[in-house]
Amino acid sequence: MNKKGLVIQLTGLSGAGKTTLSNAVEGYFKENNIRIAIVDGDVYRQHLCADLGFSKADRIENINRLGKHADSLADENEVVLIAAINPYNEARKKLKEIYNAHLIYINSDLDTLIQRDTKGLYKKAMLPDDNPNKINHFTGISDPFDIPIEADLVIDTAKLGIVKSSELLCDYIVNELNTKKLFDSFLIELDQLIKFILNNTSSEENMKVLSKKKHYLMNVFSLGLLEFYEVVYQFSENTTLIFDWLLQQNGKLELVHKIKTYNNLVDNKEVDSKYFNKIITDEQYNFWEENGYIQLSGLIDENECDKVVTYIC
Repeated sequence: MNKKGLVIQLTGLSGAGKTTLSNAVEGYFKENNIRIAIVDGDVYRQHLCADLGFSKADRIENINRLGKHADSLADENEVVLIAAINPYNEARKKLKEIYNAHLIYINSDLDTLIQRDTKGLYKKAMLPDDNPNKINHFTGISDPFDIPIEADLVIDTAKLGIVKSSELLCDYIVNELNTKKLFDSFLIELDQLIKFILNNTSSEENMKVLSKKKHYLMNVFSLGLLEFYEVVYQFSENTTLIFDWLLQQNGKLELVHKIKTYNNLVDNKEVDSKYFNKIITDEQYNFWEENGYIQLSGLIDENECDKVVTYIC
């Protein structure tokens, strides 16, 4: 089970607001007793990455180290924010693949960035090449910055302002935290169900509960018996793979809805009928559980019966 906290990478040009937003979010979360850590790229350049320059290879290695450190901090924190320019899609994608790091693009137009730049770094970067005061390898001016193509969220601080941008970032993280808790809880539930299906060893009372849960699961996720058992036995050694399969089949938003529907069924709460069509009565279901078969009438037109019998035979 994944007990690590969320890792979120903020990317954007110098002055876009990455550090400012990170500090604002940190203050809000600490006030609400949510454990959070900040990995600031400028700060870590001074020690963890002090040996690196500004070539593409060194910039990517810089992000690799920040990602690894963020992952270690995620053992003790619910949220870890990486605030770094992080200019290359290649490096961002790697953090996504290895640490499932969400990507948030902090954007701002160049004119606003120049206005915010009290040190005059942008103006120095735009000086002629022969000017001794020119800053070389300045991302967005003399060094490339890949516009994120798969960002989970884009925040334009020039249009929204810092306060609104901070609220948007907080809302996103809180929502992702709630989704993660929902998924983690369901993964534990799924693991218990898979063990029950594979081993079929439990008290009689518990077996009835687990059997009904299996019934709910198959209905909510529209799984046929054959398909369900194929997936169970294919990924029997790792329940996370079954969860990943469900995520791939449904997509994130639909999976959230279906897990909530499943939980409501387990808790005997009212659910949306589109997720659970009750074809048989409780009495018929109990008969099925006790005897292993059930007789249903009126499901096939009488004129089609002979054709069905022939097909089955």
